[in-house]
Amino acid sequence: EKLAPRETHTESASMSDREIPSTSKSDLKLQIDDLAKRALSGVRQKLQPSEQTKITETAKWLTRYCVSGNFDLDLALDALDQKLIPAEIIIDYCIPMAAEQLGDDWVDDLKGFGQVTLATSRLQMILNNVINYQNSESEIESAHGLMLIVCKDEQHTLGPSILADQLRRRGHSVKFLHSANSKELITLCKDHMFSAVLFSCSGHHSIDYITKSINLIKQEVAQKPLIFLGGKILDLEPEIKDKVDADGFSNDIDVVISKIENYKANEPAFYLKNGASK
Repeated sequence: EKLAPRETHTESASMSDREIPSTSKSDLKLQIDDLAKRALSGVRQKLQPSEQTKITETAKWLTRYCVSGNFDLDLALDALDQKLIPAEIIIDYCIPMAAEQLGDDWVDDLKGFGQVTLATSRLQMILNNVINYQNSESEIESAHGLMLIVCKDEQHTLGPSILADQLRRRGHSVKFLHSANSKELITLCKDHMFSAVLFSCSGHHSIDYITKSINLIKQEVAQKPLIFLGGKILDLEPEIKDKVDADGFSNDIDVVISKIENYKANEPAFYLKNGASK
């Protein structure tokens, strides 16, 4: 059974030579492998040794293939099919581990920035296809219970994409936004009355955007959702809780979900009106 219906996707050789904005090694390292540490935190120990070996081998294969000059999306997905690894394992383990290795290789000067950037975009292509297949196999709720926002100027969305899929697998409907402007954000909040809005941020560059967005939500949205902030910014900015007026600060989805459920239990009228059961 295939992971997803798809058309052939190939890339021209010029893609690897495209102009790429400059960045420091530390910034790229933080953006790429933080998603792996967050996705894998507290989970690797739950795997059986045989499973761990297969997952590790698949992650290494993904790393090699995504930097290959012969990359082809169809062939990559077919190869993953043949490995008989469940889609959720590819999403939660294999792709984050491959991204982590790419970040390590960049810092250790084993791969150039162009290679790592291109390979990460290819991992995103694979991830999107695997996620689309998973979602097509399950009934997706029409109401958007949660809104996940990737902040402006974020170069990579692998981590937030994985988080969104994990939330959906737990029964939550998720509206995923990247670099939403204030008008779009407020309109969506008013139209859907989300249970919570989650901001994902990897650096200081988005603090002003987050602060303004949260203030707008609290000022203009009648039925206010819970607001959470997560991402590498929590490690980079120890004083973030004093700068951002969010209801929670965490990279642990269990903590976030628990707070949402507790809030829902104390605000039943809002959630009956909202229609978001998760």
